[in-house]
Amino acid sequence: MFGIKNQPMLTRPLLSRVTLVFILIISAVLMLIFTVKANSVSAARAVALVPPTASNVPYGTDPKQVMDVYAAPASQLRPAVVVVHGGGWSRGDKSERGIANVASQLAENGFAVFNINYRLATDAKPGYTMQPADLRLVTAWIQQNGAQYGADTTNINFVGGSAGAHLVSYTSQLMNQEVPGTIRSVVSFSGPMDFLAAMHPADGTVVSDTAEPGVNKYMGCKPSVCTDQQYIDQSPYYKIDPATCPAFLIINSTNEVVPLDQAQSMHDKLIENSCDSTLKVYTGTQHAFRLFNATESQVVEFLNR
Repeated sequence: MFGIKNQPMLTRPLLSRVTLVFILIISAVLMLIFTVKANSVSAARAVALVPPTASNVPYGTDPKQVMDVYAAPASQLRPAVVVVHGGGWSRGDKSERGIANVASQLAENGFAVFNINYRLATDAKPGYTMQPADLRLVTAWIQQNGAQYGADTTNINFVGGSAGAHLVSYTSQLMNQEVPGTIRSVVSFSGPMDFLAAMHPADGTVVSDTAEPGVNKYMGCKPSVCTDQQYIDQSPYYKIDPATCPAFLIINSTNEVVPLDQAQSMHDKLIENSCDSTLKVYTGTQHAFRLFNATESQVVEFLNR
């Protein structure tokens, strides 16, 4: 009726093939558009940081004793979260993208966030003489001033990565032993917990004086000179007190810079002492705050308990 029967027999299959190719091309173009849009959204997530409410707020008199503060929503007081960067105790800064991103994402989740710098260790000034004291100063500042940024000053929590994770795990326990409940909880990303096991291994392995320069600067001595007691005195693993321990969320990768057994042994000892501890282990080599995106929901849930 429409003249189709008078066309050659090859016409309809040929049209079908052309149509199929056209559909495939259009589908590929649409998939490319959607992929670009999805990547743009992910990129926006990575770069669209919530800006701090106040930058470089001093909590002490040294130029390094400053922090960026992210106020919580005004509706009610929210948990205070102190973010402590890593860097081998001798380098690092709150402004580094990975650190600022953690602070920003925690602020997006409604916490009052305090992203701090602290005095860095040098050969002349060991970290142990300064850095725990800086965390104490930050805590005192929040207790006195945090409410104006929406912080519940009775609910202070520490989040640290690598060397920062060591500092928060160590200092929180000491503060709680002096005044129970000062620090409610600790999130440790790849924190060194036992210097003795790392620097003077029980199997007699000799650790080179140049193997861990960051630890050397924090301790003020090298493995050939440091005593077992010096390492014990600065290790979170040996400071656990069942009566005052804060809650711990310990996060580590299986094959990263800080051996998994540091996290596992700390978790096991906390549990042995009836402390609240959760251990999250991830396959791979991701270290410290590089694990934050994968664990954000768990960290937020933990801090909101």
